[in-house]
Amino acid sequence: MKNILRYIFTGVVLFMLVVVSHAQENKKIQIVSADKASFDKTSGINARRLIGNVGFKHDDAFMYCDSAWFYVPTNSMDAFGNVKMEQGDSLKMTGRFMSYNGNTKMAKVRDSVVLIHKQSRLFTDSLNYDREANFGYFFDGGKVLHQEIEMTSLKGYYYPESEDYYAVDSVHLIHPDYTIYADSLKYNTNSEITDFLGPTTILTDSSRIECITGWYDTKKDLSAFGKNTVVYQQSQTLWADSIFYNSKTGDGKAWRNVYLLDTLDNFAGSGNYAEYNDIEDRSMMTDSALVMYYENTDTTYIHGDTVFLFTDSLDNRIIQTYYKVQMFKSDMQGRCDSLIYTESDSLIRMYHDPILWSEGNQITADTIELFLKNKKADSINMLRNALIVMQEDSIRFSQISGKNMYGQMKNNELSKIYIPENAQTIYYVRDEGSDDIIGVNQEKSVEMTVYRNDGKIERIAYVGKPDGSLVPEEDTNPTEMRFNNFIWLQELRPRCVYDTFKWYSK
Repeated sequence: MKNILRYIFTGVVLFMLVVVSHAQENKKIQIVSADKASFDKTSGINARRLIGNVGFKHDDAFMYCDSAWFYVPTNSMDAFGNVKMEQGDSLKMTGRFMSYNGNTKMAKVRDSVVLIHKQSRLFTDSLNYDREANFGYFFDGGKVLHQEIEMTSLKGYYYPESEDYYAVDSVHLIHPDYTIYADSLKYNTNSEITDFLGPTTILTDSSRIECITGWYDTKKDLSAFGKNTVVYQQSQTLWADSIFYNSKTGDGKAWRNVYLLDTLDNFAGSGNYAEYNDIEDRSMMTDSALVMYYENTDTTYIHGDTVFLFTDSLDNRIIQTYYKVQMFKSDMQGRCDSLIYTESDSLIRMYHDPILWSEGNQITADTIELFLKNKKADSINMLRNALIVMQEDSIRFSQISGKNMYGQMKNNELSKIYIPENAQTIYYVRDEGSDDIIGVNQEKSVEMTVYRNDGKIERIAYVGKPDGSLVPEEDTNPTEMRFNNFIWLQELRPRCVYDTFKWYSK
């Protein structure tokens, strides 16, 4: 049994020695060719001097040069003039000088270096190529050419197996359709996908994009940008945590902290998710969506579940806001279930239980149409079940009611109201001197026009004889001086922009 174990152990040792010996033999640099050869021991180093059409082989790599020193004890060499190394059938490297170590498989190529792999070319003056790990790197500036791309950087790495170029420090990538400036990036010559690995700026004919991370697929014209992404395009700027974009279709998506600013139209929109198409100039925002119109020192805020923005054939903006819509402006507030703004006629349409508030006034109807002039409320249509309520004190309310009402506005206050049918009013009359309430006037008419000043009813013009009279204040019960459709909804009124995100049911 001991003899058997001794034979097995001896056999294993011999096998390992053969393997090691074979591995060491494979690591020896072999001279393939040379016109002249000499042996030099004067320097104390066992070196061979090779001149003319010099060729070496090491593993699967072939190296050529005009002349070389071959250091046998260290299994290394220095090559001079028209240096070329070929590895496999697709990797080639040229330069004017190369120092190569056969034990570490490290090649250091200098002066006018070119690395060629498939369809890509790398140009630099200093390149180290690690054949053991199978990658090359430069550290003194380099340029990569592939298809239509030209990329330069101060440092760079190339991995032939994965076909990945890593460009580091002062990266500049030029393509006919765009230019990229980056801290660092990765470019794959097979997929033609560029990965952004640090602060990056992408320039096109019509836009500038800034991001920290992301990628761009040249073949498919797809891109994604992340971490503090900003897109500048003419008068518009878009911010988001991340953006996906299809250049062919113009479709894009943005996530988290999305904010769009248009300085030409003094408009902005925000949300946590957005979709857009910059070819068709349309977009959608949702998840805390908010639209903002800037007007001198004031701003109009409109919030809804979902906001759609697009332009018509004449390039007029259209904004559609749906579900639990609320609006806030310093002198006017409102809410409804859906709101549509058309720039062509400067018209805001409010649908499904719309309410408008201004100072102590409240307007309700089935549909409200608000016309703007110079971005200020100019006139208003209150369609079907129209009611205006004006608060006199905590329990008294003047009211105007009609099937439809049409108003003229001044400084966001109703100055003239036309009621073409089923016109009714309840309004409190005040003493001109003391401003105390002295009575209440309740009247009906086929048609009437109400004139207001300083938020109060100044006079009423009737068509036909009105039905009603002035009742002394002491003879009235304020809670009875209300129309059947009377409703006072101050608790629903947004008091600031943050209230537009709080929806209270009636």
